[in-house]
Amino acid sequence: MGARAVAPGPSMPRSFYLLAHAMEDPRVVLRLKCDACRHEVAWKREQALAVFGHGATPNDVRSRIKCGRCGETGRVQAWI
Repeated sequence: MGARAVAPGPSMPRSFYLLAHAMEDPRVVLRLKCDACRHEVAWKREQALAVFGHGATPNDVRSRIKCGRCGETGRVQAWI
């Protein structure tokens, strides 16, 4: 899809404790943006929870993000 789970990204602009709690409302999306190429995607609740799991913390999400366009790691932001 837009981004692949792999290596650490910088910071979460809006913090949350557990992904499942932050995404209780099915209309909420997890947004991902690459600082290198500015590629931006939005993952729906089902996709984010399938990839990261219900118990994922912000550090879990950051540590598994890689840009799907340029492949850059460590420069991907994620927020809800």
